[in-house]
Amino acid sequence: MVAILEEIRKIFSEQRVLPIGTADKDGVPNTIYIGSWWWVYYETILVVDNFFRKTRRNLEENLRAALVARSRKERVSYQLKCSASIHTDGPQYEKAFKRERSRDDFHYPCRAIVLLKVDEVYNALYGDGAGEKML
Repeated sequence: MVAILEEIRKIFSEQRVLPIGTADKDGVPNTIYIGSWWWVYYETILVVDNFFRKTRRNLEENLRAALVARSRKERVSYQLKCSASIHTDGPQYEKAFKRERSRDDFHYPCRAIVLLKVDEVYNALYGDGAGEKML
């Protein structure tokens, strides 16, 4: 478990959508944008699976994912490497289900939730420190 610095959580929280990268058991990558997500613990992000297809199959085969966010204003960018777990019941799922079904624009299906526990944090900004492990 990695204790995420408040600065890193803030940069991620400022993003409306986040790119998430996964790979299947053979290492074939897949990247999509996620719009339904929030922090549930200090080091864990909850992602709602509304329309995952390849992403869901990849996570079922390989419970690893990566997220990236950047702030132009702060001139920082971070990549999170995470361990994933998929849930289709329980209190967190029920909360997500109610939230997705109560949206005004569309009643999203909330097929599952994915909990992403941050294992590593990397500098994702260009320059001398690019790609360096931070936490």
